[in-house]
Amino acid sequence: MSATKTSGSLRRYLLTRIALTLPMLLILLTIVFLLLRVAPGDPIRATLGDRLSSAEIEARSEALGFNDPLIVQYGRYLGGALTGDLGNPITDRRTTAGVIRDTFPATLELTLFAMLVAITVGVLIGAVSGRLRDTPFDVGGRLFGIVIYAAPIFWLGLLAQLVFSLRLGWFPTGSRMTGFDAPPRVTGLQTVDAVIALDPSALVTAVHHLILPGTTLGLVIGGIFIRLVRVNMLQTLRSDYVEAAHARGVGERAVLFRHAFKNALVPVVTIVGLQFALLLGGAILTERVFSWPGMGTAILRFLEARDYVGVQGIVTFFAIVVVVISLIIDLVNGLVDPRIRY
Repeated sequence: MSATKTSGSLRRYLLTRIALTLPMLLILLTIVFLLLRVAPGDPIRATLGDRLSSAEIEARSEALGFNDPLIVQYGRYLGGALTGDLGNPITDRRTTAGVIRDTFPATLELTLFAMLVAITVGVLIGAVSGRLRDTPFDVGGRLFGIVIYAAPIFWLGLLAQLVFSLRLGWFPTGSRMTGFDAPPRVTGLQTVDAVIALDPSALVTAVHHLILPGTTLGLVIGGIFIRLVRVNMLQTLRSDYVEAAHARGVGERAVLFRHAFKNALVPVVTIVGLQFALLLGGAILTERVFSWPGMGTAILRFLEARDYVGVQGIVTFFAIVVVVISLIIDLVNGLVDPRIRY
C-alpha cells in the first residue's frame, strides 16, 4: 500500500512539474518578445538605416512582417519558436537556426569542459575543507572559493592569457582549431569528432585549445560548489548515521566515502543542472575574451549590428534550453530523492 502511494505521489509530481513547464516557457518567450519590441525604432531602420532609402526600409519591414499588429507578430513569433523557426537575421544570410547549428556545438563543448573543471575543483576542495574544518586548508579553500567566484570572468580570462599564453606560452590565447587541423565535422564538438575520426593529434590539439577558456569559466562556478559541498559535508559528518557508523567501529575511510561524502553530494545534483544553464550564458563573456566562435560571439555580433531579429532568436533558444534543463533536473531529483513530492 505504501509503495502504491509513493508511486502515485511520484507520478503526480512528475506530471505537475511537466505541466508547470508550459506556462514558464510561455512567460519567458513573452518577456523576450516584449523586451526587444520596446527598443526605439524598427529593426530594419536600426540595422540598415544608413545604407537603404526610406522606401527600401519600408519594403523590407513589410516583407518581414514588422508592420503587422503586435499581436500578429507575437503569434507568429510563438509559432516559430515552437516549430524551430527562429527567424532570419538581417545581417546574416543564414537563418537563426542555421547560426545556432553552426555555433552551439562550440559553446556546448566549452560549457561541458568548464562544468567538468567546476565539479572537480568544487567537490575536491569542498569535501576536504569539510573534513579538515578550521584548518589552514579549510580557511584557504573557503577564501579561494569566495575570491574566484567574485572575480569578473573577463578579468580572469585576460589574466590567464597574460600569464599562461603570453608569458609562459603554454596555451594559445584563444579560438578553436580551424582549417586542415580540425577533424571532419560530425557532431561539431571537436574533441568528440577527433575521437570518431581516430585522430589523437586532433584530440590533443582540441583539448589544448579548450583548457584555458574552459578552466577560466569552470573556476568561477567551482567557487559555488566549494561552499555547497563543504556545508553539506559538515552537516553529514554531524548526522546520526555517521555517528552510528563510528560507534559500530566502521573505519574512518569507509565512513567518509560510503556515508558522509555520498550523501553530501545529493543537493549538488540540483545545483549542477542550474549552474550548467548559467554556464551557457556565462560563456558569452568567455567566448569574447578568448575569441571562441560560439553562440556568445554570435549574439554579441548581432548586438553590435543592432540586429534584433538575430538577438531574439538566440535569446529564445537560450530560454528554451534553460527551461528544458530545469525540467530534467527536477525530474531526476524526483526520481532519486523520495522526499521531493507534491
